[in-house]
Amino acid sequence: MLPLAQAGAAEAAFREYLEAEPDATKQVNAEHKLAEMFYNLKELEKAKTTYQKLLAHNADDKRALAAMAVIYRDIAAAHRGSSMKAIS
Repeated sequence: MLPLAQAGAAEAAFREYLEAEPDATKQVNAEHKLAEMFYNLKELEKAKTTYQKLLAHNADDKRALAAMAVIYRDIAAAHRGSSMKAIS
């Protein structure tokens, strides 16, 4: 896994690439990789926002839809976990 200290640099590199890349297919693939990086770093809100951006351009993006389902599941599980800790 990417060390958290390098995550900011990786995000900046992705964003720079996205601005410079004229090919839409390569841009979509890079956005997916960026979202996956956020997910793997447990940055669920950033991952969700990135997938929402992809879905705004293509509502039928099956990869983004599947990832959003997983993210919402993880967010719900985290909320259930914090609710259980509050009860304890």
